Amino acid sequence: MKKLMATTAIALAWAITPLTVSAVTLTPAPPAAATCQSSPQQTVCKWDEHFATPFPVPYGVSCGSFAVRVNLAGERDVTAFYDENGLLVRKILHSSYVGTLINSVTGAAVPHRGLFTIFDDLSAGTRTITGMLSRTVIDGDGLVWRNIGRIVVSLQNGSVLFEAGEHGTWDVVADPGAAAELCAALS
Repeated sequence: MKKLMATTAIALAWAITPLTVSAVTLTPAPPAAATCQSSPQQTVCKWDEHFATPFPVPYGVSCGSFAVRVNLAGERDVTAFYDENGLLVRKILHSSYVGTLINSVTGAAVPHRGLFTIFDDLSAGTRTITGMLSRTVIDGDGLVWRNIGRIVVSLQNGSVLFEAGEHGTWDVVADPGAAAELCAALS
C-alpha cells in the first residue's frame, strides 16, 4: 500500500509539473540560463540580460559643431514564446537603463535614462516599442530630450508603420532643429 501511494504521488507530481524543454529543440535557442516551461501548444522561456556600452558610442544626433554620444548601462527581462514546433514566434523585452549623453568635443554631459517595452511579433513581422525609450531632464531646464510613446516598425526593413508620442531620435532625421534643446544643454 505504501509503495502504491508513493508511486501514485510521484506520478501525480510528474503529471502536474510543467515540462522543461532542452534548449537544442528551440530555434533560436534561448541562453543557457533561461528557464523554460512547455505545454503541447507552446514553450515559454524567461531570462535576464544586462547590457552596457563599452565607451561612449554615436547616438545618431548631430549638433553642428559636435556629435552626441551615449554611454549607458541597464537590464532587461526577456520572455520568449516558441510554437509547438520550437520556432520563436514572439519576444517581449522589458528594458531599463541609465546613462549620459555626451558632447563629443567638450565632454559636457547630461543625464539620460529609459524605461520601455519591446514586443517582437515574428508572425506579423513587427516590433512595437512602448514607453519611455529615452529621456533627458536637466535641473532648472526641465525636459530637453525625449523618445516617449509608441512606435511600430517593420522587422523586414525597419520602416515606421505607426507612431504616437514624441520621438526625438526619429524626428531629428527629418528636422535637425528637433534636437535644439538637447544641443543647447550640451553646449
